[in-house]
Amino acid sequence: MTIKNPLTFLLLWTLFLFYCPEVRAQTIVIDNARVFPMQDESAIEFSSVTIENGVIRSFSNSPIIPSTAKVIDAMGKFITPGLFDAHTQIGLEEIDAVSSSVNSRLNSEHIGPAFDIQYAVNPSSTLIQVNLVEGVTHAVVAPTPGSDFFSGFGAAIRLTSVQPIYKPRIAMFGAINSQIIKKAGGSSSEVIAKLIRTSENLKQLKSPKYPRDKSDYSKADIEAIDYAYRKKLPIAINVNHSKDILQLIDIAKASKLNLILMGGAEAWKVANKLSDSRIPVILDPLDNLPSDFNQLGARLDNSAILQRAGVTIAFSDPDSHNSRRLRQLAGNAVAHGLPWYEGLKAITRNPAIIYSLENGSLTTGSKASLVVWNGDPLEVTSWPEKIMFEGQWISLESRQTALYKRYQNLSSGKKTGFTYQ
Repeated sequence: MTIKNPLTFLLLWTLFLFYCPEVRAQTIVIDNARVFPMQDESAIEFSSVTIENGVIRSFSNSPIIPSTAKVIDAMGKFITPGLFDAHTQIGLEEIDAVSSSVNSRLNSEHIGPAFDIQYAVNPSSTLIQVNLVEGVTHAVVAPTPGSDFFSGFGAAIRLTSVQPIYKPRIAMFGAINSQIIKKAGGSSSEVIAKLIRTSENLKQLKSPKYPRDKSDYSKADIEAIDYAYRKKLPIAINVNHSKDILQLIDIAKASKLNLILMGGAEAWKVANKLSDSRIPVILDPLDNLPSDFNQLGARLDNSAILQRAGVTIAFSDPDSHNSRRLRQLAGNAVAHGLPWYEGLKAITRNPAIIYSLENGSLTTGSKASLVVWNGDPLEVTSWPEKIMFEGQWISLESRQTALYKRYQNLSSGKKTGFTYQ
């Protein structure tokens, strides 16, 4: 049948849209909840969130619910943004003890700052789904520190097997650790002196006339450092000793570097300096043991002291792919003096602020990436009941849940097929 009259066609199309539920806009109202959008510095809580076609339309304490909307009674459960790990190895390693599955570090000294982690991320990593079903939706992945101060570019990822990288070259990463200090002759001052020389002589180092044999870096490395400086990328440095932190604060001020402090076991000693310089700190709240002489002052209330001083903090377990531990880290920080809302900010909103990204909060007009928790998200006994990722409800099945189902009935002789892909 051919419809020649455009008005007739428009009328039929309108009727089709109205009567076809698959085509009509789908409105979901999650009501009777404790919704924390994480848009504000202080805690603001709503009782409902309205989502239309996967996009957040409104928050309310007295929602007007359309008659066609699907209503989900959350029965007082918590709703938060998806969690954000500020520094992880997800997608870079499967089994740390198996070198063939580790792509987070280089075993060569011929490349350092030029190492770009975006080319090492494995979209098929089973650990992406393992962490996603625990409520982690976004993360920053970075190279493991090698033998040089600079270890290379990190990247921001979405926890999905389809194009996980959404912001390559998010920052230049580096470290002042025992391995790097040892290579520098046993002195962290020499490592910092090298950073100063590189910053001050970068223009000279870039010159084709500069003899390569007199440079600490290859041409590719120098170009990478120059790119980071020119683009004013964050320079994220893992450092623990308070004296080294003070040195870096001065260098950042003199060279106008966008510095992010990582590790920061003794950052609490210089909290006011960090606050005055507006330098954020990404730390592991459980890192309270003096594993070497660079962090003899480590303590469990580090994050609480930093937050009270006005420092923006975020949490990570940097040497691991277990981003699902974020809630445990935040919960322990809260147990040692950090306010509850600040603990939640440290694993949602703050990482996005530190890296100048738009994730980490629930905002109207954006695709919903949210988690419905069966209890307080900072309690280890709680878990996600529902997860919406970029506007779609996702399966809570992972390789680990599939293995659990496969083996839970072995004692009864029952066999369960392993179907996870």
